[in-house]
Amino acid sequence: MKTDSILRNFLIAALTALLVTGCSQSESDADGASDGPPSSTESSASESSSASANSPSSDTVGAGAIANRVREVQEAQMALADLTPESVVATVDGTEITEGEVTAFIRGVWRQQTGGRPMPPQQFEAFRQRVHPQALDAVIDRALIENAAAEKEIVVTDEDLQARVDHEIALTCIAQEKTEAEFEELVKSNLDKTLEEYKNDTKADEDFKRYQLGMKLIRSMYPDEVTVTEDETRELYESQKEQRFTVPELVRASHILFGTKDPGADKDALRAQAEETLVEAKKADADFAALAQEHSSCPSKAKGGDLDFFPRNGAMVEPFAAAAWELEVDAVSDIVETDFGYHIIKVTERKEGRTRPLDEVELILREEIAQRKLGEKYEALVKELREKATIEKS
Repeated sequence: MKTDSILRNFLIAALTALLVTGCSQSESDADGASDGPPSSTESSASESSSASANSPSSDTVGAGAIANRVREVQEAQMALADLTPESVVATVDGTEITEGEVTAFIRGVWRQQTGGRPMPPQQFEAFRQRVHPQALDAVIDRALIENAAAEKEIVVTDEDLQARVDHEIALTCIAQEKTEAEFEELVKSNLDKTLEEYKNDTKADEDFKRYQLGMKLIRSMYPDEVTVTEDETRELYESQKEQRFTVPELVRASHILFGTKDPGADKDALRAQAEETLVEAKKADADFAALAQEHSSCPSKAKGGDLDFFPRNGAMVEPFAAAAWELEVDAVSDIVETDFGYHIIKVTERKEGRTRPLDEVELILREEIAQRKLGEKYEALVKELREKATIEKS
């Protein structure tokens, strides 16, 4: 684990990963189609949705309770490791670095790797010991950057932070082909926050501020080297157009699942329930969403059975995908049996396949190129500052 890779990953990987996956995955992944029957390959999007579905919702566990639990875990971690957060573990040109700062950095790396899952105290201690030397070096590098920015009187203003948050939201919406209203709904459903709360929390995050400070310093020192040209953007687009920006034909479907995966499930009884519900679902005035909310055993029932858009291959198990693909918009299937149980499927929308043009994704590509250039200059500057600095480790 290289020091520069830890630091760079911690500072910019969240954005970069979001941009890359937002366009390289199919729209079904981006839009959460994996709430339904997952593919036989168990895609990462399916795992993500499954984990979300099995997590306590905002309806049952408040944000305060979650925060308290995280705090308890962190206190147990510190107690197990017998750490003193205030102890000084290094100085950088007289600037003290404490054990608490290094531990916080390590927690950040863990959150990035696991998507925020709390680490049991014993596992944290093993992880902390393994990465502590590299993490300490990364925090030293961060201090070098902060000192350099202070010398040049570079500060990050609230306007800088607001502009960056708005920029990242715009990038996310482009990558996932969503409107800001749809993004706001995702924030609400996944984080139980309003868009304004999300923006304010992001701006208040110390790591986010540090990242912006570092990038502002780099841009001020190397304005020409981090400029992105039209030729660079077009070259990247042409090299990745087919792989990343060609979107297959998609369907949007809802379903009602009578799940048979539970041990002891009475398949005959479930089949009978499915047949009875199918009669209701086939009626001209049927409210499919209401039927899904009443009868479905899939987490998607909270959304009226909606699975969002998905491609023909790779997102859903084959019997389900094949049946959905044969349906016209607003048509309801007969009973479809998969390893998950008995499904009643309704197709609600279709999208033709297409290749996203350069002008639609240009902002994403420019950002990726800029991040690469900024990262390279960041690492070069850190190396230069280390050679000049007085660094002492305890």
